[in-house]
Amino acid sequence: MAVLHRFDVRYAIVHDEMMSPGRRREATLAIVGEMFGGQAPWYQDDDITVYAVSDRGLDAPFVIIGEGWSGWERWEGRTVRWMDPMATLEIYASREEKGRMSLAWVNQGKAVTMEVELNGRLAAEWNLEPGINPVILDALDLTLGFNMLSFRVDSPGVGIKWEDRRLGVSDVDLTALDRAEVNGG
Repeated sequence: MAVLHRFDVRYAIVHDEMMSPGRRREATLAIVGEMFGGQAPWYQDDDITVYAVSDRGLDAPFVIIGEGWSGWERWEGRTVRWMDPMATLEIYASREEKGRMSLAWVNQGKAVTMEVELNGRLAAEWNLEPGINPVILDALDLTLGFNMLSFRVDSPGVGIKWEDRRLGVSDVDLTALDRAEVNGG
């Protein structure tokens, strides 16, 4: 809901008849169901279903994909975005607050060291071994507006091309520490 409010979206319209049966339709309806959590439609007929965007969760921080990432793909049961040697994520916060981000790094190459900066300051340094590497960025000091997370790997041969699929991120979750809302994907 925070993303919808940030861009002043007031209604979500699902064109039921325009979606053909299959996985994409089921995935879309599952997302709509999760977003509107059993909320009754504002309007519905044979062709469309309209939901009014509520104020629930309107000020929760959320993650935006920045530069240096491939499109998402399914890899061994996970949704993964493969990384260039440098990539960014942005966190939009509607107020100053503390946040926690958990991520899982998929490393299909050799061990690498990754530096992470938040708004230009070193936030973490991780040694990512081959395989799945779950990590946490704890007590992130989020400022009002956009906060830039930069990820940099200086090891040669890592992520030179997305097609190499050597280092990627999965399971990104953002939690505001003073509330229970979780955002990500």
